[in-house]
Amino acid sequence: MVEDDALPKDGKVQHFEGGLSCGLWRAGGVMDHSLAVQKKMGAPMDVATEGRKLSLGAVIGGLVTAVTLVGGVLAIKQYIDQNPSDVNGTWIIETQIQKTADSHYQNMKLTYKVVLVQEGNRFKGTGEKTAEQAAGAVLHELVGKERTRINITGNISGSTIHADFVERGKDRDSDGAFDWELKHGAGAGTFSSLAADSSGSSSLKRQ
Repeated sequence: MVEDDALPKDGKVQHFEGGLSCGLWRAGGVMDHSLAVQKKMGAPMDVATEGRKLSLGAVIGGLVTAVTLVGGVLAIKQYIDQNPSDVNGTWIIETQIQKTADSHYQNMKLTYKVVLVQEGNRFKGTGEKTAEQAAGAVLHELVGKERTRINITGNISGSTIHADFVERGKDRDSDGAFDWELKHGAGAGTFSSLAADSSGSSSLKRQ
């Protein structure tokens, strides 16, 4: 009969512990594998999340920049509108016809004397044509009934002037417009008129 002490009492325990150790190792391996898979799966999600954050930040930054620029432009425009050039007083307007439906007026030069009254960025005035000079001819000073009246209304934006006019001709009235850019107290630009469908260069200077 074999004694109990001769039995390898720890055999089962060792076998059990070995099995437990093996099971724990395997379980640990599965857990490590699971964590590795989660990390691999989670990495693209983290990158995508960061990408969305960066994209949102870029959009917000762009909007802030755009709003700032618009605000700056509006502020400049408001300043210009509130501080227009001063056009009060007496002015000499000269035009030279460069395009016309009537060849008799081609390259003719006209001179007007007007008085302008300004209110804010708008003005109005009246005057008369004082001289004509046909192409290749001497300057002809107009007197008496030869002079035709001209009425002007316009607006100013900084140094830019636009004016509409009506010239009271002997036979009919003619509408037209002036556009000038003021520099050093004088204006240079263009004109157009329904009279003979004419247009050309124009200047503005104080008398």
